Formats: sequence, structure tokens, C-alpha cells
Amino acid sequence: MKTNMMKWSKLFALAVLYFSFAACNQSDDSVVYENPLQAYDNGIFMLNEGNFGTPNASVSFISNDLLTFQDNIFFVVNPTKVLGDVAQSMGFYNEKAYIVVNTSNKIEIVNRHSFATLGTITDGLALPRYVVALNGKIYVTNSSNNTVTVYDADTFAKLATIAINKTVEKIVAVNGKIYVMNASFGTGSEITVINPATNTVTATLQVGDGLNSIEAKGNTLYALSGADSASKLVKINTQNDQITGTVTFPATLVNARNMDIDGEVVYFTKGNGVYRMGINDTTVSDTSIFTVPDNDFSTFYGFAAINGRIYVSDAKGFVNKSAVTIYSSAGTVLSQKTTGIGTNGFYPNN
Repeated sequence: MKTNMMKWSKLFALAVLYFSFAACNQSDDSVVYENPLQAYDNGIFMLNEGNFGTPNASVSFISNDLLTFQDNIFFVVNPTKVLGDVAQSMGFYNEKAYIVVNTSNKIEIVNRHSFATLGTITDGLALPRYVVALNGKIYVTNSSNNTVTVYDADTFAKLATIAINKTVEKIVAVNGKIYVMNASFGTGSEITVINPATNTVTATLQVGDGLNSIEAKGNTLYALSGADSASKLVKINTQNDQITGTVTFPATLVNARNMDIDGEVVYFTKGNGVYRMGINDTTVSDTSIFTVPDNDFSTFYGFAAINGRIYVSDAKGFVNKSAVTIYSSAGTVLSQKTTGIGTNGFYPNN
């Protein structure tokens, strides 16, 4: 089986090659875009990061009933604005959606219902990665200087910079605290805990090599580590930041990735297979729900489990638009769509 390091080494090498490919341009006269929908509610935003070094990031939308699909909605609604270079992630607070645009060093804010632009944040950002909202503020991880920057969620004013001094990646708010994953590209084993009242680091949690996913359910934080040696799911009580349980996966499921929790089920991927376990299970089956064609690093470039469905994207090596497939929880194909370049995430807007 391929190791994480092998896969990410290929990703780095291919990223250089992709500079030579022409990206799909949002102003291409050969493309006819529909009028904006009346509202982008009761559906899923699909974030398309675009080609690295080219400002062709975009957002697609599909309704929950899978009947309505619209591509490049940021441009459709805001034709005079460019989303930017590498749309990394999205977050929400009240009526606003925050789109983190990594290489452009900005956050575009839109109304989550109409997708009309509301403003842009640039102050203090240094290759931003992920965003989370808590108590009227948004917290953003910055990969080039290992900080978390804090902004007013309504005025967009910069309020503080928190030095973490180690890798910062995914970020979660739970039980009145902020948790930052200190791992990326298959390397790292720690989670930093931040007190948002003082903007100070209060704890560092060791959860296991190959940390790649964190997610909250209730007051429990779940962390998936998938290394070459072993994969495991760690459960953390956010009342006292103590590890309360660890589930070690079978040896056949090393390098597990892409954890997502839907209801009482934990989903994850390994290789080109999708797997699941109950949120309170103490063992894990190595029988996959379904598999997808293996397309090197761009397999499962985006993955999410939302309301009984599983959303999967194949980035097609970044030389073509992504192919998104929506499955039932049993692995039946429900819909397939062609989205933008490099679809990397799925965000429900209900």
C-alpha cells in the first residue's frame, strides 16, 4: 500500500507540474452561467480550490434533494469580484459564510443565503488555512507563521494574534474552547487548546502520529491519527481536556484518513475505500462500505458525511474539473456532478 509520505511527495512534485496547465477561467466567454438562485439554502456548498498560482477558485452548490445544481456561484452572484487563488475552507457564523483563500491571503465574506459579497479580510493573514466561529469572533489558522488570528465576526476587524509556534491546521470550537490541530500532510501528533477569553494556550494534547482529522460531537473531541504503523481514534473530554478512550484500528487499516462524523457514525477512508464505525464502538471492521477508483493523490481529495449521504471528490489530477459523486450511507450512487478545479470540501447550509 502507498504510504502517506509517498502520496504527499507525489502531490508536491505534481503541484509544480500543474503550473504549466491552463486553468478554467471564470470569465471564459464559452461558458454560459445561470442566473443566481433565489437562495442557496437547504443544500451543500462544494468548495473548489482551483489551480495553485491561478485565481480560479470557485464554489458549487447542490440542493439537498439533488435536483438543483449550480457551478461557480461566487462569480454568478458577484461577477465583478474574483474569489482568488486556492479556496482552502469555509466557516459560518449567523448569516455569514467565510471563505478562506489561502494563496491570496484573504477571507471573502458572503451572505450564506444569497452568496452576495459582504467584505474581505486581509489584515494579519499569512497563508490562512481553516476558520471557526465562537461567541462573535472568528479564529483563523495561518500556516506560514504558525499563528491563529482573531477577528470580529461582524465588523471583520482584527482583534488579536495568538502565537502557537508549531504547525497549525484544522481548528474546532467546542465547549467554549478552541482546539487547533498541530499536524499537516500526514505529520504531527498534537492538539493545542486555546482559552478564547484570554487568547492564551492552556494545554497541548498528544494523540498519536499521523494526526489528520479532528471533529467535535457534543462535548467530546475526536481525533483520527493514521500513520504507517497504526491508525487510532482518540476521544477527548473537553471539560478537562483528558483522553477518555482510544480505539486502535486493525493492522489492515493503517494510514486511515478523512474522518467525518454523521449522527452516531464515524466515517473515514483508507486507500480507495470508505469505512465506518459507531461513535461508541471499541472495535473497527476492516470491511469497506464501498471503494472508488484509485487516482493517486486526488482520490478522496474532498470527503464528507452529511445527513446520511457521503460526498466524495476526485480532483482528476488538477488537469480537469473535479468529479463529485454522492453516495447513500450503504454505498449506492445517488448523483454525480462535474464541479470546479480541485473540489476539497463540502459544507451544508441548512
